[in-house]
Amino acid sequence: MNNKSSQTGYFIIGIRTLMLITIILVLVSCNPTTQSSPIATHTQTLPTTITPILPTNTITQQPTYTQTPSLVPMSDFMKGFGYGAGWSGFYSSITSDWILENTVKPLGVTWIKIQPACNQETDHSTQISCLDKNVPTYSDISHVVDKAHRLGLRVLFEPAISVKDMSNGGWAGTIGRSFNDRQWQDWFTSFDQMILNYARISEINHIDYFSVGSELRIASSRESEFRNLIAQVRKIYHGPIIYSSDQELEWNHIQWWDAVDAIGIHPYILRIPTSIYEPTVEDVMTAWRPITDRLSELSDKWNRPIVITEIGYESRHGISHDYMYGLEHPKLDTHESAVLYQGFVNAFKDKPWFRGLFWWVINSWTNFAEPTTFLFNPYKPEVDVVRAFYGAPPEPTPPPFPQYPSSFKNIQDIYIDGLNPNWSNYPPNGDPANIDFSQSKVALSGNAIRVNLVAELIFSRDPYIDFTNYQWLEFYVYVSPDAPYPPMLHVSLRDSMFHCMPYTVDLTNSQFIQGGQLERGQWQQVDIPIVAMGPLLESIKSITIVNDPMRPPMVIYVDNIRLLGN
Repeated sequence: MNNKSSQTGYFIIGIRTLMLITIILVLVSCNPTTQSSPIATHTQTLPTTITPILPTNTITQQPTYTQTPSLVPMSDFMKGFGYGAGWSGFYSSITSDWILENTVKPLGVTWIKIQPACNQETDHSTQISCLDKNVPTYSDISHVVDKAHRLGLRVLFEPAISVKDMSNGGWAGTIGRSFNDRQWQDWFTSFDQMILNYARISEINHIDYFSVGSELRIASSRESEFRNLIAQVRKIYHGPIIYSSDQELEWNHIQWWDAVDAIGIHPYILRIPTSIYEPTVEDVMTAWRPITDRLSELSDKWNRPIVITEIGYESRHGISHDYMYGLEHPKLDTHESAVLYQGFVNAFKDKPWFRGLFWWVINSWTNFAEPTTFLFNPYKPEVDVVRAFYGAPPEPTPPPFPQYPSSFKNIQDIYIDGLNPNWSNYPPNGDPANIDFSQSKVALSGNAIRVNLVAELIFSRDPYIDFTNYQWLEFYVYVSPDAPYPPMLHVSLRDSMFHCMPYTVDLTNSQFIQGGQLERGQWQQVDIPIVAMGPLLESIKSITIVNDPMRPPMVIYVDNIRLLGN
């Protein structure tokens, strides 16, 4: 959630659902009759009666990889991170391989959590589909697991459900709120098929831990259905099993924790009194104490270890008071988020029932180039908290970005009073409700592009342009005075499969935009060094300007878009 972004309402789920739909996770046990940390085995013959519902050629072939011998013991504490993919194909890409090796693993991570999210239309639908383009394929899963294992990273697989229509407050946790018994039967038929297919994939690919669901706040109260499902999973998948629960209400109403090997928790429930304007690490630890006491009781009651399968915070002032605090007019605060990370670690680290942790989230489109962003990235102050807890050295100081030169030899105009005919755009020029390529009311001179930016403004070149001839992306942007505050825009480079290059630039607060932050009602020059996007691992086809996916649409104007090089 994403996402994510959390667990204080469907907004949190929306963050993770719309933004990143997968995470990284870690865990420890295998045998349903033991409570410690047995090693998973994968020696039994797989049944072949499960009907595939995911896009793939076959799931009956054993993978060809050789599993690395350097995986940490299953009994070790799970040092995890969520690793997300927003669409099919990313997990199989060179970019994904690069991010795992160069961004995720250096954090001291020994586990990742992947979380494909299948879809259902509304929270009262009874059919789940895993065929959408945003769902990683069997091949994607096999590839990312192989890559992780080769890097010495174990994998937690946590299938989730994304509710497409959230207009009535629906999300995965509200599925079934209006179901009768027949509808429950129909829904579990579809859900069981999804989980059993993923269990088979997990067995074939030697996935190290498998979750039978995530944040199904209402559905998880159906004890008999989940016990039956888990029994079927154990006939297919012979590793340890977990379930990842939402808020405390769900943790406590689940009466089948003894059927899984560990209890998964997403504890987005911290509330520091608003009278504490600038909370300290000690304040955070004090706020966690009654929660950790109750988690200790939960672990003792069911004789199961607890894994925090998701936790993380935006760098938003006031988020320690409530996860939704300050959403309409957020104020960047990287200090407060770092305090929350450190306070969490201090409150949980010595608890005997605490067996693993998965931070939220690194993925393909929120892996930002600079620390001055609301969402997680690998350069923020809290990263050194993660690194220290996981036993990794502090984050090295990245080299400075190049200075903008005074002249250029190579110039590729993309839009100067009109779109270069070698380039195309999306949304298409034929949709005047969303885009106008020849408006002159708001322009530097002549014409400029006006777009009601719901999601993305994309400029594509086919055949591909050789980005190695260029070192800078330059354009001018004007945000409508009535846009939400603060306005948020992300800039990324995409390949032919629309996968982002390793890093995205967030113009909300950035050294690459005139004045240092995105403003409303004025033209601002943007000069982004291509190197800020990371290595050009594949042929670049598109330049994308993205409205933050959790923000309402806003009108922006763009002018004088160029690639510049020496």
